[in-house]
Amino acid sequence: MKLRDYLKENNITITAFAVKAGVSRKTLHRYLNGESIPMSIQILIQYLTSGMVTTDDWDDNRNRGSSYSS
Repeated sequence: MKLRDYLKENNITITAFAVKAGVSRKTLHRYLNGESIPMSIQILIQYLTSGMVTTDDWDDNRNRGSSYSS
């Protein structure tokens, strides 16, 4: 599952999720738009989403192009 989809389905803003992940909203937004994301953050996101967003979901920048915003 894409992180954008997870956030949208669970009514979580980018800002709120960024706080949980310990990164800035701007940094999380860059990750969502296809910037390379460190493996440690990918693993943290997998944990924070109870496995709904996995490290495999980041491999091909499938999150690029969604229209969801904070």
